Amino acid sequence: MLTLEVNSKQGVFQLNLPTSLNEIDESYIMEVTNHVKVDANYTLIGVVFREKLSTLVLAARKSKKNSDIPVIPIFVKAGETDSKLINSLKIRDKLIMSASDIMIGYHISAPNNLITINTILDLLDGDIKVYNQLMASQEMCYFIEFKLVPNCNIHGAYGLTDVAGFNNPFVKKLASSTKSNIIIPNSGIIV
Repeated sequence: MLTLEVNSKQGVFQLNLPTSLNEIDESYIMEVTNHVKVDANYTLIGVVFREKLSTLVLAARKSKKNSDIPVIPIFVKAGETDSKLINSLKIRDKLIMSASDIMIGYHISAPNNLITINTILDLLDGDIKVYNQLMASQEMCYFIEFKLVPNCNIHGAYGLTDVAGFNNPFVKKLASSTKSNIIIPNSGIIV
């Protein structure tokens, strides 16, 4: 969690911004979307953005509206459906969808959700001290908005994987090394 105390044009705020997807928990997602009713064969998804706050502030100052920000679509809730895939999904499951299908989804208003990019940028506006603090930060933050998409636009989902427990037969780490791969020319010395 990235905690900032902001004294901006909007007032004085304490911002606790998620720095991992796990920090946007199920209860938060359910509370900010409990007012949304989903029709049959549609799904409410969360569109999670991941970016450094300093990059967003710089883009906003330069009035650059089209920034490429990585997006993770996650499942929130679905209307009635016969789809086995949709019925098997759990909240926060990562979805497999095309970027264009996400973009044409219906934007859903969630007034209680304040961790949107635009809201955070509005709250930061005018605080030069926090702006300077952010320029030195490399911390990635997560923001979420919501869209309604037809179930046919969801092509799959990622289950949880056990990366640490997987024994890869093709690549095995034998030891840690502090050696570099830099070779000084004409000396045969490896640094």
